[in-house]
Amino acid sequence: LAAVTSGVAVIVVSGLLILASYADLKREANASAISQAQLVALNSEAPLAFGDPALGAEALAIFRATPDVASAALFDSAGQLFVEYRRESDPGPRFRSAQGVVEHEGWLLVHLEIADADKTYGSVQLVYDQSRLWKRFVTGLLVSILATGAAVLIGYLVGRRITRDLIKPIDELAATANRISASKN
Repeated sequence: LAAVTSGVAVIVVSGLLILASYADLKREANASAISQAQLVALNSEAPLAFGDPALGAEALAIFRATPDVASAALFDSAGQLFVEYRRESDPGPRFRSAQGVVEHEGWLLVHLEIADADKTYGSVQLVYDQSRLWKRFVTGLLVSILATGAAVLIGYLVGRRITRDLIKPIDELAATANRISASKN
């Protein structure tokens, strides 16, 4: 009974830690996506101001080194597509979101305005793939389940051994003492 109770407690604690870890991973991924979009927005003001798509493509090229970014696009001040980056493998669906940060079916959409104090040049949109985040969560969950199962099994085996090596001889000694006491010898 103690092994089962301990096992359930370990499973509950592990589950809570995994959920907290997933929430932290998601928060970090979202912050990273927003920071990346802000960085590209800073680097895209000149290409939009001068109408230079080659420079705009260069600003988006940074995402080739970022596997979680499925696509990114620059839009001009009229909202028309100026230039776009789409990763080769699984570029994800094409979205057009409003300004801000939105989650949609496993994708994080970050759409930020590119402007200075007195002029809007356009906007940048980033489509961030959250599937790796889910895979990390599932991997953590499986590792935790295996570790919990191993801990419960070890606890059970140690408990059986303690029962066999320590408690059983004490019980036998007590039974012998009771027989002697009952026979008054």
